[in-house]
Amino acid sequence: MKRARFWPLAVLLAAVALAAGAQAPDITQPIVFERAEFLESRSSRIPPEDAPWKPVRLPDNWHESRPGYSGIGWYRIELPPTTATRRVHLVHVSRDSADLIRFFLNGHIVGSTQRPDPSLRLYQQPYATGMMGGTLREGKNTLHILVEGHSNLRHGLPRVWFGDSVPIRAMWLERYRLHVLLPMGCAFAVLAMGLIALAFWSRNRRDPQFLWTGLAATLIGAPALLHFFIGPGASGVGRDVLQLFYAYGAAPALAMSGLHVARVERRGQAWLLWGLLAVGCAAPLLLGPLAFVRVSSALGAVFLLILVGVFTLVLLRGGQHTGWIRGIVAASLAAVIAFAVHDLALWMGWIGFDRIALSAFSAPVLALALGALVISRHLEAVGSLANANVTLEQRVADRTAEIERTHKQLRGLEQERARVAERQRIMADIHDGLGASLVSLLSVVQTRRAEPAEVEHRVHEALQELRLAVDSQDTLEGDLLTALATIRFRMRDALEAAGIALEWDITDIPRLDHLSSRNLLGIQRIVLEALTNAIRHAQASSVSVSLVAAADHIAVLISDNGRGFDAAAQVHVGRGLSGMRRRATETGGTLRIESAAGRGTRVTLTLPLQPPASNRG
Repeated sequence: MKRARFWPLAVLLAAVALAAGAQAPDITQPIVFERAEFLESRSSRIPPEDAPWKPVRLPDNWHESRPGYSGIGWYRIELPPTTATRRVHLVHVSRDSADLIRFFLNGHIVGSTQRPDPSLRLYQQPYATGMMGGTLREGKNTLHILVEGHSNLRHGLPRVWFGDSVPIRAMWLERYRLHVLLPMGCAFAVLAMGLIALAFWSRNRRDPQFLWTGLAATLIGAPALLHFFIGPGASGVGRDVLQLFYAYGAAPALAMSGLHVARVERRGQAWLLWGLLAVGCAAPLLLGPLAFVRVSSALGAVFLLILVGVFTLVLLRGGQHTGWIRGIVAASLAAVIAFAVHDLALWMGWIGFDRIALSAFSAPVLALALGALVISRHLEAVGSLANANVTLEQRVADRTAEIERTHKQLRGLEQERARVAERQRIMADIHDGLGASLVSLLSVVQTRRAEPAEVEHRVHEALQELRLAVDSQDTLEGDLLTALATIRFRMRDALEAAGIALEWDITDIPRLDHLSSRNLLGIQRIVLEALTNAIRHAQASSVSVSLVAAADHIAVLISDNGRGFDAAAQVHVGRGLSGMRRRATETGGTLRIESAAGRGTRVTLTLPLQPPASNRG
C-alpha cells in the first residue's frame, strides 16, 4: 500500500526528466556552426554583451570580408543547452588560420593556438581544445573566439565544430593525418629522391636530367620540412621573401626538367627562370610588405603558365624516352600543375576557405616521375650488361662447383679430425678415471685381503667413472647446470641407501662457455668425490649442494653435518683430496676445504665467469 502511493510521483518525475531532455539534448554528435557574431576590437579582453556585434557567415576569410584589416577580431557563438555538463566536450577548427586563436567559454579561456600561421598554409594543423566536465553549465553557454591576424595573409576563422570528445577527436585526427602527417611523409620521400638524383648527377654530370629533377625534388622537400619544423619565422618583409621562395623555389628546376624531357632545353632558359624567381622574391624588399599578396599571386600565375607550356611540350615531344616513361612524366607534371591551380584558387579566395592545400602532395607525384626517369636511364645499361652477366654467371657457377668440391673435402677432413680428437679425449678420460679405479681395484684384489665391501666399493667407483665418461658425451660445453644435475641423479640412490638427506639448492647457473666437456667432467669428479666422502667417512645425516653467484665468479658449495676431520693435517695426504685440488686447478678454478672435528666438512669450488687471461685468444 505504501509503494502504491508513490507511483504517481514517479511518473511525474519521469515526465519532467523527459521534458528537460527534450529542451536540453545531450551534445553527443558534432554540431557545425556556420554563423557567428563578429566585432572588430583592439583589445584582448572579451567585449561586453551590448557591444555592436554583427552577424557573419563561417568560414570567414578576412581577405574577402574585411580587406586590409589587421589586428584582433572577436567571434561570439551561442552553444545549444545541454544536460551532459559533466562530460568532456571539444571545440574544433579545421586549421590554425591566424597568428593567434583563443577560445573562451563563459568568460574562461579553454584553449589557444601555440604558433603563428604559415602564410601559404602548406602545413596548417587542425586544432581542438577540450572542455572538461563541469565547464559547461546548464542553460546558456557562450563561446568567444579571439582571432589575431592579417587579411592580406588570408587569415580568418573556419567553421567551428562542437560536440562530444569522441567524434570531435576522430575528426581532428583524420584531418591531422591528411593535412600534416601525409604531407610530411611526402616531403621526406621527395627530399630523399631528390638527394639520390643529385648523387647520380654528381657521378655523371653530362646528364642534366638528374640535376634538374633532383634539384626540383630537393627544393620541394627541404623547404617544406624546414617550414614545418622551424616555422615561417618572424613577421615582416623577411618572412614574405622566405615564403615566396618556399612556394615557388622548385618551379624553375621543375620547368627545366620538363624542357629536358621534351628536348627543347636551350642555354639561357635556366638563367631566365631563376632570374624571374629572384625578382619575385626580392619584390617585397623593394615594394614593401603590402606588395606580398600581389607579388605572390602574380608570380604564381606566371610560373603556372610556364609549367602548363612545358607540360604541353612534354606531351608533344617525348625525346629519347619510351612511351610509358613519357606518359608517367607527363601525368606527373599535369598533377603538379593541377595542385598548383587548386592552391592558387584557394589563395585568391575563389574556393572554400576550409579546403586543404594540395601543393604538399606534389611530392609523391614528383617522386614517381623521378623514379621513372631513373628507370629510363638504367634500362639500356641493364640490357648491355645482360650478355656479360650470362658469361660471368657461367664462370661463377664453374668456380662455385670447384669451391664446393674443395669445401666438401675439407669438411670431411674436419669431421675426421673431430672424431679423432673425441676418441683421444674419451681415452684420456677412461685412462684417468676408469683406469685408475680398475688399477686400485686390482691392487686390492691382489693383496688377497680385501673385504667384499671394499671390493664392492671399488667396483662402484669404476662404474661411476664409466658412467661419467658416458654422460660427458651428452653434456654441452659450458652447461654446468646439466653436469651437476647428472651427479645428483647418479648419487641419489647411494645417498638414500646411506640414510643421508640431500638438500639441492641449484636452480639457475649462467653459461660458462669457456668450460669444455673435459672441464665439466673434472667438476663432476670433484662434486662426486665430496659426496662419496660424505657417505663413506663423514657419518653424516644430511648433505647440501648450493650455489653462490658473484660479479666475476660462482662458487659451488658441498657441505655435510658429519664428524669432520683435521683439514690442516690432510693438506699433503690423501689421493682423493689432492685429486680434487688438481682438477679444480685444471678447470681454472680454486678449491677450498674447511673441516674440523665434530663440525662437518665444507668444500667450496670457485669458478670464474670469464676464462683466465692465459686461455683467452
